[in-house]
Amino acid sequence: MSVTFTKDATVVTVRSPLFPYRPEESLAQVKSYTEGGTLVVQDLGAGDAIILLSFRNLSTTERDNLYSFWKNTVDGASTTFTFTEPDASTFTARWMDDVFDFQMDTEGRWSGTITLRDES
Repeated sequence: MSVTFTKDATVVTVRSPLFPYRPEESLAQVKSYTEGGTLVVQDLGAGDAIILLSFRNLSTTERDNLYSFWKNTVDGASTTFTFTEPDASTFTARWMDDVFDFQMDTEGRWSGTITLRDES
């Protein structure tokens, strides 16, 4: 199985991320207490639906293709793209990492993590 990152004519396919596949959702809220101890919560708008992907054992070609997609195609978080999950479902995503953090585990094999924001 694999996952696919697509923007216009650029398509990058790599082996599936490790499980657990970690979708998370956060609420944009400020929480504080008054001097009397009452909890006050203020909603700041829509929260984030974040998906953390962990990869292991990617080839150098897969890693280089991901790096090029992150750096040149979507310019980090600047541009949205289509992400295709292992079950072939898709959503509009934004790559949220400021740093491309992949490391070589053994010669020619890479591992790292990616943080996507679901913007569907």
